[in-house]
Amino acid sequence: MIRQRFVTVTGLAIILAAAAIGSMIMTHETKGKNEFLGETGDILYASDPKILIDGNTELAAASSSGDGTAGTPYIIQNMVINASGTGSAISIYNTTAHFIIRNCTVFNSGSSNAGIRLFYVVNANVSGNIASSNNWYGILLYSSNNSVISGNTALYSIYDGIACSGSNNTVSGNNASHNEYSGIDCSGSNNTVSGNTASYNNDYGIRSLGSNNSVISGNTASNNTYDGILVSGKNNTVSGNNASNNNWAGIFLDGSNNTVSGNNASYNIQHGIILNPGNNNTVSGNNASYNVQDGIYLNGSNNTVSGNNASHNTAMGIVLHSGSNNTVSGNTASYNEYGIFLRSSCSFNTISYNVLHYNIEQCFHDEGTSNVVNNNDCLENSPPIPGYEPWLLSIVAIAAIAAIIATRKARRA
Repeated sequence: MIRQRFVTVTGLAIILAAAAIGSMIMTHETKGKNEFLGETGDILYASDPKILIDGNTELAAASSSGDGTAGTPYIIQNMVINASGTGSAISIYNTTAHFIIRNCTVFNSGSSNAGIRLFYVVNANVSGNIASSNNWYGILLYSSNNSVISGNTALYSIYDGIACSGSNNTVSGNNASHNEYSGIDCSGSNNTVSGNTASYNNDYGIRSLGSNNSVISGNTASNNTYDGILVSGKNNTVSGNNASNNNWAGIFLDGSNNTVSGNNASYNIQHGIILNPGNNNTVSGNNASYNVQDGIYLNGSNNTVSGNNASHNTAMGIVLHSGSNNTVSGNTASYNEYGIFLRSSCSFNTISYNVLHYNIEQCFHDEGTSNVVNNNDCLENSPPIPGYEPWLLSIVAIAAIAAIIATRKARRA
């Protein structure tokens, strides 16, 4: 009886095990993916085949839905692709149809390739993907227009996390950090780079060279090895970014007719904001404080520097290295070595209505010629109690007076 039960139970276990194995095999075959095993034989991840598309016809064949119009774009989604160290995980070339790549995980691309690589396309939308540990780029949009790269994670690339060139592209809401070169490198015209995190990269946080009529706004570009944000070109707007704790400058601008406004460029190892060289630019409403060198460094002419806070920097609050016909007005540059410093090659600049309190050497120093300096609020030397701001001293003084009056009233009573 016992033996009969043993045989019955054993047989039932074998049948169940066989059914489970058969189900696993059927499931794997249904997925159509190659399984990658760890050292213990555990399944670590699955991989779909790499995707290579050239032209609209191949794009239509590879998509899961859509007809390529703006309202119903082709869709490639929910893929997990290991490029196995050669080529790109997803490559699309020479398309004009609308398409979306979304919710894909791509990694381990080959040299000079990318997790997602798009060449000569328009109307692309790359959203919500993970592109990590690729060689070179996480996501590459090359010579392409009217496209969107949004909400992606692009980490640990051998080169840039996200790179793009072309016009009328939008790069927004991505996390492009911990890459060997730049987090985001985007060049061209009429592009928007906004709301991204580009930090802890071994080059620049955000780099935009040869960029015109573009907007770089609301990004966090901190703790990078070089500059937080580097822009060259004309008619660009750099606004509302946090570019702090970088090893070089917070924001470095090279070009003309640009606007740098409302940024936080503090605690950088070099300067907060640099214009070098730069002409006809506006730098306004920024916080460039607590930098190891200067708050704002300017080399150029016909620029306006107004309404900024450039305080608590180790060297100068605002320094004009060279140039003429610049206007520096309405700024606060306090608690620096020098509040505002003009080098010998500066001439015909106007320095007015600035608040220059408690700088260590001088509130204002002029080595140039024919500069106009008027109506600045200048208090020399350090505050009487180191580490205390004037407003705090005022509060302490008022409290002390109130205490004395109260004590006298008590004695009289």
